[in-house]
Amino acid sequence: MHILLDTNILIGLLASKHESYLISRLDTLVNQGKIEILIPEILLTEWEKKKIQTIAQCRKSIDTVNQHSTILTVANSDPTDVIQVEHKAQNIDELLGKGIIIKSKKAVKSKIYDRIVEGRAPFHNGKTKSLNDAILYLNAIEYLKAKSITEFAFFSKDVKDFGYPEKDATKLHPQLIDKEITVHFYQSLESGLRTLSELNKISYDKSDHKNEGKYIIRIVSPKSNDLLTYLYEVLKACEQRMPMIPLSIFSRVHPLRISNYKYNYTDYSNNTLTTNNIDLFNLFRDIDVKKMRFKATSQFKNSKQNKSKLLYILKRMNAQQIEYVNMIGGSQKSIDIRMKTAENKESPLSNYESFLWNKIISKKIDLNDKLEIGFTYYRMGLHIDAINAYYEHFDTVKKNGNPTTIYVAQFCLQWLCSSAYVESNTITSKIINECNSWNLDETYFKFAEHSAIDREIALYFQNANPIQTYATKVSKVLDSIRGHYFSQLFGSVSGNNNFENLVFEFTHFIEFVSANRLTYTHYSDFNLICNNYTEGVLLSYALNEYQPNRLEGFDDKILETLLKYGNADKIIEIYVRFIKHEIRYLQSTSSFMTCALAFLSIDTSLIQKVEEKSTYNFYKPFFEMFWSLIALLSTVKFKKEFIISCFEKIFIHLRELPKRETHKLKHLSSFLHRNWKILSREHISNLFMLVVSTKEMHSYSLFDTFNKIAESSNYKFFSNRSEFDNLLNENLTTCEKCGRQHDNILITCHKALPTEFRNDLKARIEKQLDLELNFDLYYKASIFEIIDYNRYFEKLLGMLEKPTSISSGWWADLDKEIKFRRLNELLNLVYKNSIHLPPNFINKMKGLSHYYDWLLDMKNFDYKKFNPLWVAEYTTEYYLRVIFKNRTVCRLVQKYLKTNFQPKVANLYSLYAGHGK
Repeated sequence: MHILLDTNILIGLLASKHESYLISRLDTLVNQGKIEILIPEILLTEWEKKKIQTIAQCRKSIDTVNQHSTILTVANSDPTDVIQVEHKAQNIDELLGKGIIIKSKKAVKSKIYDRIVEGRAPFHNGKTKSLNDAILYLNAIEYLKAKSITEFAFFSKDVKDFGYPEKDATKLHPQLIDKEITVHFYQSLESGLRTLSELNKISYDKSDHKNEGKYIIRIVSPKSNDLLTYLYEVLKACEQRMPMIPLSIFSRVHPLRISNYKYNYTDYSNNTLTTNNIDLFNLFRDIDVKKMRFKATSQFKNSKQNKSKLLYILKRMNAQQIEYVNMIGGSQKSIDIRMKTAENKESPLSNYESFLWNKIISKKIDLNDKLEIGFTYYRMGLHIDAINAYYEHFDTVKKNGNPTTIYVAQFCLQWLCSSAYVESNTITSKIINECNSWNLDETYFKFAEHSAIDREIALYFQNANPIQTYATKVSKVLDSIRGHYFSQLFGSVSGNNNFENLVFEFTHFIEFVSANRLTYTHYSDFNLICNNYTEGVLLSYALNEYQPNRLEGFDDKILETLLKYGNADKIIEIYVRFIKHEIRYLQSTSSFMTCALAFLSIDTSLIQKVEEKSTYNFYKPFFEMFWSLIALLSTVKFKKEFIISCFEKIFIHLRELPKRETHKLKHLSSFLHRNWKILSREHISNLFMLVVSTKEMHSYSLFDTFNKIAESSNYKFFSNRSEFDNLLNENLTTCEKCGRQHDNILITCHKALPTEFRNDLKARIEKQLDLELNFDLYYKASIFEIIDYNRYFEKLLGMLEKPTSISSGWWADLDKEIKFRRLNELLNLVYKNSIHLPPNFINKMKGLSHYYDWLLDMKNFDYKKFNPLWVAEYTTEYYLRVIFKNRTVCRLVQKYLKTNFQPKVANLYSLYAGHGK
């Protein structure tokens, strides 16, 4: 049988993973002389062009993902896809090299021009761009007629040119039929070859696809034709190697995938296994999952032994995240094999997930499963205990002798030990030294002697980061969500169908890590995947109401996932940028509220014990979740009673807050800003006193929030005279350690003080300034309106000299135009109070730079030297109000924005220009 393949068929073979095996099938048929492939010259020309484009597109896709994704492992995984595409392209080139080359003939060109003029197919319905299609098809017809060949098969997905859409698009257009030749026309290569075989046009022996067996993994040999027992033994063998086999491997295991002439692949997506084994499909079809027995239509009896095997099979399939079974190419509905969720037995990991950490620390649980207790210790940050438990597990599996289990245990231990710091000459230090001495690359090459399943799992881990597949998938889904969000800014509307995929991929990722007890949940790659999930969820909610399938709110499941795997910084970052209003809480089971309160009920003394036993290089899981919960309480609309209950428990933990966690107090500021009206005066006063009396908690953002609350409510949080006097002395005297004054606290939150205390603060500051005019103290007290700036202003101007070097301290790290801190702050005070600087001071400071010359004298500045980017250099409220009152500045910035994309400048212009601000 002669066959003609359109270019789109070849590109399908190249681009589709499911059709890859058809290259091998065609090659087998050609080698056995059962088919001959017709290769018109135009096909080779188009193939070369499209092949290069497809490979380039694959590379571009990888570059795009790498550019936008924060997952570090993406770059290490996607190049494999490029290599596979290039390898398939080479195989297709070799296949075409075995075909019959057909040169274009002038007579055919003449016939084509006649068809164009007459409007006959493939130029029907006014089409004029089908020249290459016509050359391909008609040259093949001419060749067959010259060779007296009366039959051939033509494969093309282009039904518009070759089909007959007016009646039946699957049929060849009648104007392309030649009376001398019978044409078998198909849009699908796979179904076309199958139909030709059924018509006995191709005598395809099923043994011909034995080479395709490399796509199938056989683990055990069936002892009989009993599929139930065979599947049971296969799943047992899988579990002996890994609690959860990677799905890319598991879906290839026999009998989930068999050597099938019609469909030689299987697929897994969204908890559904699509098999090509009709017997396996029928096995599950004939099961009553609710009653856990076989239906009357089943070939298996409901014996005790069979039901025991059935229970195990369903458990293992569900453990592999398979809840539905589908049949490739069939019209049958998917089979639901989900078992009822059994109540979790008490275990170290279940106690960890339920926040019953006291039972883990006190070891009031069964510790026989060393792998599980090791993973639980690891999740809690108990590094040393985790290493010891994992090593005991390694000792056990080493005695059992399964090479894959040993190999995975070694990988986990090396990951765990890679950043361990322990005292030398201890048992743990000896374990670490042994683990670091293992050469796992050398071990990997020994797997060449083992079974296919062992080789596949070893290869999976040999890639150095088994989560790279999940990293890629989550990153790609996030890119789609981002693209959908930003498309709405240009007036586009498209269905956001990616959120479900995000939830599926992330949930599957967490299940894979947890089931296999993989020890890298504290590493950056894990955290970055979690951050991508967080961003995807928040962006899905940020879509406007006109976008279909937008996320309407956060339900309990989403909130629990964000609590356990979210990141407070990422939550607040995306919320502030894209949402800005309270997120709806779609309460269903209230499981999140129960979970949150259980988490906050963890005893603070227990946290201290964990702190004492944890190695310092590990982020502590409790406080990761602690700040994530505070971020959620700051952004999601919960009931008043729940917020108060949470705050009262949060306050207890704040009293024991470790110093290293105080840099996260900005999230407490967000919580307070959002919820202060819900809390009682006593709540806020107690928090204020805790913050003021704890030096480590002195946070500008917190004091600023207290100030704003005081302004809005007339709250006065400080009433104790002796405590105030002590704080006053501490803050307005020179520190013995650093030689500086720590005056930020009282100055920043002075509005939260009673009038009497505020007057005392003012008097004390003026007394200090009378003795010595300190610029920093004067500036802060003036900008916060504690003192009258006029009292010391002229004296200050007189003492300020033209700076000759950049200010020391953190200002020295700043670049661009901002170089002189004191001058910047002086101008901020000038703009705030509409002060007219004397000419002699302006002349004294001139020449520092064009930027400062402009700020000192905007009215007389030479605007030929003006740079519109200056408006975004020092963006205080007072600066911006003055800057954008200047019409020349507004005009030049507007002109700049017409030809330049600068989001920050554009935002400032839109906020301040022309509004009299």
